Amino acid sequence: MRAHKLAVVEASLAPFKYAFFEALGYAFVRAAGIMCDPSDTLMTYAKYGLIGGTILAIPYLICLLAMVEKGEEDASKGTMREHMILMTAEIVYSAIAACVGSCALGRSHGCTFSAIAVGAIGSVVSFALLYFMLGAVFAVLWSVMRLKNWVISPTDL
Repeated sequence: MRAHKLAVVEASLAPFKYAFFEALGYAFVRAAGIMCDPSDTLMTYAKYGLIGGTILAIPYLICLLAMVEKGEEDASKGTMREHMILMTAEIVYSAIAACVGSCALGRSHGCTFSAIAVGAIGSVVSFALLYFMLGAVFAVLWSVMRLKNWVISPTDL
């Protein structure tokens, strides 16, 4: 039951997550100098993610609430393969949210394709930054533990 509550919270925050992915992807693409339309701003792409994420989150929340009422259990095992599938699905969902948001705002096909690419790139960059920072934290912790063992060895006691 707790997993369903967390899923409902995560789904409720999905529009903000997709807006963040769009903004991050826009910043990355803009920094790389491969932006197609220079008149579009970071806020434009964030709106694509926010609106598309909202449109996608509503039916998903309805399905989650229906699952909670039926008492279905969470079937996730947490294996590496399942985590990779979830990350890939998140990239696809980000691209779909960007497409839906761009179409909902009545943008042209070229802008929609750009929004899809920026949404996918933003989620990939987000995951790369997340795992890089996580690795850096583990490296620092490992170094501190090694240094602690080196400074205070059992033979000194």
